[in-house]
Amino acid sequence: MLALWLGAALALTSCTAEEKKADGVPAAKVCASSLDAAAAQALDRLSRVEEFRDVKGPSFEGAVANLRQGVSFGETRRSSVCRVREARDAEGSPVFDIEFAHPGSEIDWPERLKPYETYYRVGLYGKASESDALIAFRCDGGLGEGAPPIALGTLHLWPKDHAYEVSGGPERGRLLMTILHSATRVMAEELGCPKQAGIPKQLPEPSDRSAYRKPEKGRSADLANSAAVRQRPEGARGCDMCGSAAWARPATTGPQANDGPSRHFPQSA
Repeated sequence: MLALWLGAALALTSCTAEEKKADGVPAAKVCASSLDAAAAQALDRLSRVEEFRDVKGPSFEGAVANLRQGVSFGETRRSSVCRVREARDAEGSPVFDIEFAHPGSEIDWPERLKPYETYYRVGLYGKASESDALIAFRCDGGLGEGAPPIALGTLHLWPKDHAYEVSGGPERGRLLMTILHSATRVMAEELGCPKQAGIPKQLPEPSDRSAYRKPEKGRSADLANSAAVRQRPEGARGCDMCGSAAWARPATTGPQANDGPSRHFPQSA
């Protein structure tokens, strides 16, 4: 009888362990499997664990449907596509989250990047620090009406109670950009503008920060002729694409994350 009880207990323990193990997925499976081999490797390098838990927001399809809705002047329509935690840390802060946004007014591009930011020639431009990455890209016809055809993707690395495998600096920023680059390619495909978005298949090496040039409004997005700019109230300022990693939370519409740090999208006028 005792042997039967012990056998049942061991079987139950084994099943419980297998269930817990099944809760976690490898890096390649998070964010709706949008991470390519390079991005999955970057996530493995960034974290000290091998399995993750994806706290799902809208699917990419759901995010696209949201971004294709019209946006009023001064608002920003945004969608979270994934929030990733370590599999063993169900209650703690996430490792990172990725969001995409469609600002409802003209973007005030930064004149220059900050000393702690690394410049990437992807889309209209990309930049990364040790805690954030951003890619701005053009997408005519794939976004909602009433605003310039510009989409913004950001990845935010959450503060953790323990150290990341890569301590910080440009190397960590490169890992973040690699992850965001892969997800942004998928988003551009879903929006129907992969070629126009200008997101290369492979992430290029970073360029010297001094090589950054503020995107020209007329050529990069026809902003001077857009309905959003024509309707801009006198004295109103456009979106603040400031160079810091602490942009204010904008007015928003549509599905969004309701907690966590401020989203790193421009402030709409």
